[in-house]
Amino acid sequence: MREISWTTKAIALVLIVGFLTGLLYIGYAVSSELRASRERVEKQAELIVRLEDQLSNASNQLGEIERTSREAIRLQSLAQTVRLDYGRGICLVVGIYQLVDRRSGKVLRYQDPGSSHGMPVSPSVSEGDSVPANPSFGLTTEGGGSPVEYDFIGTGFHVGGGYIVTNRHVIQPWTEDDLVKTMMRDNNGRARIKSLVVYFPNYAEPYRLTVRQTGGREDIAVATIDPTTLPADLPVIPLETDDDSVTVGKTVVTMGYPNGPDRLLAMVEDDEAKSINARFGGSRQNLINFLAQSKKIVPLTTQGAITDLDTRRIVHDAKTAEGGSGAPLFGQTGKVIGVNFGVFTENTAVNMAVPIRFAIDLLMQAGWQAPDQILSGNSQTTAATNSSTGNSPTTLTGPR
Repeated sequence: MREISWTTKAIALVLIVGFLTGLLYIGYAVSSELRASRERVEKQAELIVRLEDQLSNASNQLGEIERTSREAIRLQSLAQTVRLDYGRGICLVVGIYQLVDRRSGKVLRYQDPGSSHGMPVSPSVSEGDSVPANPSFGLTTEGGGSPVEYDFIGTGFHVGGGYIVTNRHVIQPWTEDDLVKTMMRDNNGRARIKSLVVYFPNYAEPYRLTVRQTGGREDIAVATIDPTTLPADLPVIPLETDDDSVTVGKTVVTMGYPNGPDRLLAMVEDDEAKSINARFGGSRQNLINFLAQSKKIVPLTTQGAITDLDTRRIVHDAKTAEGGSGAPLFGQTGKVIGVNFGVFTENTAVNMAVPIRFAIDLLMQAGWQAPDQILSGNSQTTAATNSSTGNSPTTLTGPR
């Protein structure tokens, strides 16, 4: 080293320092580039995450829009769907009741065969005939006068096993008629059902109905049909057990027979309707039999929304009329949430229904089994709601 000049040593030192400095610079540059690359990668990853979140949100929004669209389409077609699925399970209830002496059980009659009121079964007296000022005058159990008989109609729906749910006032219409109650009181009489049957769409023959239970406070009743006589393909209408499905604003659908055979005749051609009326207009029983044979018994389907409710009433605006009592009220789930029992005569858009849980309680008392028990036991059950015809002077009246 002593032999090497200072100049050479200085140059070597400079070269070594330069080399080391270069290495340090290169290391620092590489490190900075790597750090910058990592930052760019992290930012890109964050951007990708944000984009993924946005894409997920957009996908969720599209899914929600699709679900909303499907729900809107389903609600729009709810009436059609319910009608196609359960229309054949909505029955027309037809009955006749008579007044009899409470002691002897003999039929009460008018001394004058031409006297009657309301809608008597006798073809010799038609709806709209004058009513005697004292209708109970002259009633007797003797002679050949016209019997005191009245017919009534209603709506029903099938819930399996031959069980039919209806309004109490449908199968006991005399409880809603002040004139009939006066006649019974003045003549020591009582009402007795003479005939009670139901007709289902597309089936010509009537099925005999037997009353099983009637509600106390609520306007509900349960009747039965012999399940061995029912068609195997008769729909079983489902009942809603979730109270949360019933809220104000939700869509509802009702199916029934408002205005009875008059509405059914309105659905046929005018010439045919006139011909049918000419042949059977004197007897509503014969008219309904003919409509059944002709497969013209079809329930009317209307859609609306729940406008108000409490623990014992569901108020809705699905249009109906007298004759619609006992019709099932379907909720958005396609299950029955109530049983129609009345409308305000001043505002037909305010319709009332009894929540279905009251009907379920009455069905259970009558021996009805829930659908899961029915399926496991290979049997069926039925619930039906009915309606009756007639006029009521009160503001709130059952759609009969």
